[in-house]
Amino acid sequence: MDAMTAGELAPCVAVVGPANSGKTTFLHLLDRELQGHPDAPLTYVLQGNPDGTGRYLYEAPGLREELKPRVKGRWVPGTVETICRSIANCRATLELVVVDFGGRHSPEDGQILERCSHFLVVARKELWDGAELGALERTLHAGHTPSAGPPDEDGDARSWTAVCARSGLAPLAMVRSLWERGEPRVVTGAAGVLEADFRSDVGPPGEETNGEVIAAVARKLLGLRRHRPEPPYLNLHRAERWAPADLEDLAGMAGRLEERVRADGATALGGVAPTWAYAAALHRALDLDPEAEVQVFDPKLSPSLVTIPAGVEPIPADPESPLASSLSVGWSPLAEGEGTLLDIVITSPDRFLALECVDELARAPIPQGSVPEGPLVISGRLPIWLALTYSRLLRQIAPGQPIGQWDAGTEQAVIVHGGAGEAGA
Repeated sequence: MDAMTAGELAPCVAVVGPANSGKTTFLHLLDRELQGHPDAPLTYVLQGNPDGTGRYLYEAPGLREELKPRVKGRWVPGTVETICRSIANCRATLELVVVDFGGRHSPEDGQILERCSHFLVVARKELWDGAELGALERTLHAGHTPSAGPPDEDGDARSWTAVCARSGLAPLAMVRSLWERGEPRVVTGAAGVLEADFRSDVGPPGEETNGEVIAAVARKLLGLRRHRPEPPYLNLHRAERWAPADLEDLAGMAGRLEERVRADGATALGGVAPTWAYAAALHRALDLDPEAEVQVFDPKLSPSLVTIPAGVEPIPADPESPLASSLSVGWSPLAEGEGTLLDIVITSPDRFLALECVDELARAPIPQGSVPEGPLVISGRLPIWLALTYSRLLRQIAPGQPIGQWDAGTEQAVIVHGGAGEAGA
């Protein structure tokens, strides 16, 4: 990968701006627009900071305070390296990468931004700090770096633009975040930089308010796209949202999955889809061939296909290993008669798993003691390959019991094996 030229790498757009500027809403809608594009571009919105609470809880705001301690991390030695390696791996395998950057200036800014190619600023209108947008664009167009505010401040549009320009990134768009007043609009500024006013106070169900702005920004980003061949996996991505009822035939993909398993005894899964859709595909493959090799595509890793182990070794995991030392795993009861959660929490200070953890999946830690009866439902903000490792493990240690995946957005368990494939335990 180090030998790849810049032309072979996917463009990488850093979305920057002050905290509480509407980036979460903006990124969520942008991601949805990109994933719903008819060309199905290979895009990914990468977490570029250890906070991570905003986008994870966007569709479950009622759980924000409850889950915040479990998902909000902090910078520690190694966090920057993990993010930079993830960016490099994504750029080597995808067509477009978007990085959700932190809201505060930090010494790590430059190290991460230098791995990107372009930037987009989102800031509340009052935080443009008198720096008229056209003047910013003319400064950039002339090859100059805008002056920045004090480095210990959260920063306004000018200071974030300066940080990105110093890192050699090209400007794509300047988005002014409006709150409770104003109309979304889009214009093209100097040197082709997109200007937009965005209503950051509008969430579900009124997201169409920003439709024109989001569509224009998506077109701008997709204009950079580096086309790649058909990916080497069964792409579970679909323009429509997955619903639990789709699991009966895997949204029409069951036939292709079965063909792969019957022909090769193996299948690879990828694409943007709920974890429970991946889990249902895993168990469908194992129903055909209990020894089937199932891999999951993760663009943040190299190699990017992660094999789900056929079984976890029946010996205690090494508590000092990167995987076991970063996880808390235990049983937690659901409502009476609904089953038991296998509650998995990433406990590393930055809430990232070291990339080396994929080498230890066969030694994933499991709760001590007997397995509860009834449906077993995996819960936690986890990489898909880790959730599927535990889903296959439950199949091993609790044969015949229903297995599910918790969906925080709907606050329901989706049964993926041993049930009717419907929401609810």
